[in-house]
Amino acid sequence: MSDGTRTAPRILVVDDNAALRENLAECLELEGYPVSMAGDAPTALRLLDDEPPPGVVLLDLLMPGMDGRALAAAIRGNPRLANVRLVLTTGHPNARLREDVPADAILLKPFGVKELLAAISSVLA
Repeated sequence: MSDGTRTAPRILVVDDNAALRENLAECLELEGYPVSMAGDAPTALRLLDDEPPPGVVLLDLLMPGMDGRALAAAIRGNPRLANVRLVLTTGHPNARLREDVPADAILLKPFGVKELLAAISSVLA
């Protein structure tokens, strides 16, 4: 991934499914991306406050409590996070649920490694 002159931007993976979260992190780390993980929106918000902003937040739409739509709105409302790209992931077939979510890209579950990496590359370009 890295050409030796730049480090890959960190990616924050936010998903309430622990197995999926771990699989996504492993896949991204194998491609050279540093990864942070959160199992819910409040944890993600703490990480976003405590760490330097990531390049991308990979964000599940449907999570218990504060969902991906609310987390995306919180990220977009924070000037410190203005340059963070949002990639929304969802398995929900209803396109209306995805409307008005301020995401840079949407991945429909199930998606493969190629789709994941293409979405990350696209929003970072």
